[in-house]
Amino acid sequence: MSGFSPEYLADIEFGAMILKDCHESLNDVDKLLEQDLTPDMAIDVLMALGEAAIAVRACSNMPAIMPHDLDEVRDRLLAVTIRANHAVGRLS
Repeated sequence: MSGFSPEYLADIEFGAMILKDCHESLNDVDKLLEQDLTPDMAIDVLMALGEAAIAVRACSNMPAIMPHDLDEVRDRLLAVTIRANHAVGRLS
């Protein structure tokens, strides 16, 4: 037995799942930004960016996620947002 309550372990497991989803959402934006962006794809980028932002927000509401992990995904979201802004801005 680990000495931790089942509720605590469930929170840790759920936090890890949310953090994984967050990284996957950010990876989706990265993949879109690696392509030659068209005006139609700009909508896909912005939607994926919104989903990533929602995932990061979900991470920030999880006390089981370590502060350094939360800082990492927030920093990555900021970097991806800046890249997306530049990519979409070049279309106009």
